[in-house]
Amino acid sequence: MKKKRAVIVLLLLCSILFLTQPDKDDIYDWLASEQGITQKDDSNEAIVFGLFKKDGKQIQEMFSHYRNTGLFASEEKVFYDENSESFTIRVFGIAGQLIQMEDGFLWDWLN
Repeated sequence: MKKKRAVIVLLLLCSILFLTQPDKDDIYDWLASEQGITQKDDSNEAIVFGLFKKDGKQIQEMFSHYRNTGLFASEEKVFYDENSESFTIRVFGIAGQLIQMEDGFLWDWLN
């Protein structure tokens, strides 16, 4: 009986995580609200070349790695600004929450 109850609880937990995992649109909304990074415009050029704006300046997305496991999602984005300086943003999402992460053991383990 305890095993059956544990399996039911585990399935319920996995179902909740699956239904509440963030998608790419949630990550773009988070980038806009928390980091001030928005898509330059809706033109094909901006979308194809990964053109964004941050603090009124144009930046370009050079690399992006999105992972969706069904239970959580993560994305790592590398941007370059007008001075060719790069910066990386790593986001981990689970249960409808998005958390910015630093590079390290935990990030490597999750990805």
